[in-house]
Amino acid sequence: MFKYMDTIEKRKIMKNKFLDKSVIKFLVVGGCCTFIDYSIYMMIVDDIGAFGGKGISMGCSMIVNYLLNKYWSFGAKKTKRGKEIIRYILSQVVNITINMSVNFIVLSVLEQKTIAFLCATGVSMIINYLLQKFWVFKKCER
Repeated sequence: MFKYMDTIEKRKIMKNKFLDKSVIKFLVVGGCCTFIDYSIYMMIVDDIGAFGGKGISMGCSMIVNYLLNKYWSFGAKKTKRGKEIIRYILSQVVNITINMSVNFIVLSVLEQKTIAFLCATGVSMIINYLLQKFWVFKKCER
């Protein structure tokens, strides 16, 4: 009986560790940053072209994303900033690589753009959350 209760307690601890308020905050920040990316892109794309426009819009979105996730989603105020910024940039490179790879694979197999996009976004969002929570914005006391 006690062994079974230990397993239940372990599951609760794991659930609380992975599924806390930071998940909702992370999703809100992601939605806001997607809106920022899209809005800036649409305002400047005709003047400077798609490549430059997307670079600027993503850059602005990534800066806002970094700040909001650091201070609001994960509350990581006491971290080593230089190390954290490098980890954030690396996590975004991983995120983009995974997103593009999943999109390519699903599109190659199913030939459905929307399904490929949704699969790529879902997989990369989960990995991005885990990277940011447990690696980029890892608190000293965790």
